[in-house]
Amino acid sequence: MKLFVILSALVVMTIAEDIVYFTSDDDYLDIDSLMNQPLIAKEIIDCLVDRAPCYYRIQSYKNKLAEVIFTACHRCNDPQKKLANRFLMALKVKYPEYYRDFDKKYDPDNIYLPILENAVSGYVKGFKMKIILLLAIVGAALAGKIDFFSTADDYLDMEAVVNDPAKLKAMTDCFLDRGPCDPVAQSYKIIIPESMAHACGRCNDAQKHLANTYLRGLFWKIPEDYDNFLKKFDPQGIFLDKFMEAVKDY
Repeated sequence: MKLFVILSALVVMTIAEDIVYFTSDDDYLDIDSLMNQPLIAKEIIDCLVDRAPCYYRIQSYKNKLAEVIFTACHRCNDPQKKLANRFLMALKVKYPEYYRDFDKKYDPDNIYLPILENAVSGYVKGFKMKIILLLAIVGAALAGKIDFFSTADDYLDMEAVVNDPAKLKAMTDCFLDRGPCDPVAQSYKIIIPESMAHACGRCNDAQKHLANTYLRGLFWKIPEDYDNFLKKFDPQGIFLDKFMEAVKDY
C-alpha cells in the first residue's frame, strides 16, 4: 500500500512538472452554443481552414491546432480537451461537410484525428478519466512492464532491406500508400503513427533497431522518399528529433 501511494505521488508530480499546458483566450468557451448556430459554425470552420479571418477568440485555438492534432492533445488541460471533444463531435454530427474540410486540411491521410478523438472522448468528465489514467500508469509501474507493440517480425534483417533497392522501395511504397503491403511491412505501417508521435515509447529494442536502420537507410538511399515519409508521418516537423534520439543507439 505504501509503495502504491508513493508511486501515485511520483506520477502526479511528474505529470504536473513536465507538461507545459497550452494557453488560450478562453478555455471555457461555450462551444456547444456556438456550434448550434450554423452561421457562427461556418465562420469558425472558415477561419480554421483558412477561408476567412478568425473571430470569437478562435485564432488562439487555431495557433495551437496542428500540435494539438499531431500529439493527441498532450499539452491540453481538461477544459481544452473538453472543448476539443465537443467541437469535433459537433462537426461530425451536425456539419459533416465541414468535418471533411477540416480533416482534409489537418489530417489528409486520416492518421491523427482518430487518435485525437479517442484521447479527448472522455473529457466531459475529465477528472474521472485522469484518475483512471493515473491508476493505469501506477499499475503498469507496479507490474514493471510496458505494453510493447506487436509486429509480424521484430527481427527482420533491415540492413539487407535497405541495401536492396527493390526491397527498400517496396517497403517504402507500402508505407506511403503507393503500393501493396506484405504482412510484415503492414504490421510495421500500422504502428508508425503512434511510434512517431510518442518517440517509440512502446517499441522494444528490436523494433527500435528496425526503425533506426530503416530511416537512416532511407535518408541515404532514397532521400526524396525520406522527405515523403516525413511529410506523411511528421508534416509539422515536431516528432522526428525526439524519435531519432530515442532509437539512435539501437
